[in-house]
Amino acid sequence: MELLLRIRDQHRTYGDLRALEALDFELRRGEVLGLLGPNGAGKSTTMRIISGALAPSAGAVEIDGIDLLRHPIAAKARLGYLPEPPPLYPDLTVDQECRYLVKDFGTSQSPKSTRQRDSRYCPDRPALITTPSRTLQQSCSCATPS
Repeated sequence: MELLLRIRDQHRTYGDLRALEALDFELRRGEVLGLLGPNGAGKSTTMRIISGALAPSAGAVEIDGIDLLRHPIAAKARLGYLPEPPPLYPDLTVDQECRYLVKDFGTSQSPKSTRQRDSRYCPDRPALITTPSRTLQQSCSCATPS
């Protein structure tokens, strides 16, 4: 199967603290991967490194065969990551949030289907993004076309 993610000899230190040491794994199309462990095991650090939000102290990350450190824009263009809680702007309506995300991710496509969902859930007023259910908030965060 096609290799989607490869983590090789991943290390991350914070001063004398070793948050990750020699982490290796691969993820292929059709597989499901879970990061399990106690607090402080390095799960969040690993996700921050994979998303490009944190540089590793050593090691390599490849996303769809593209080295994240050498070609960060190309690698990140092939990655979707939705942290918990979803990063939303609480002063925006659902429609404004979706328009912002579509513009921010550089696509000319319209978030029409998301706007239709907004009108179904909040037909009589422009709902703030924090008004709908958590599920709809997450849907809006994922509304950017792939």
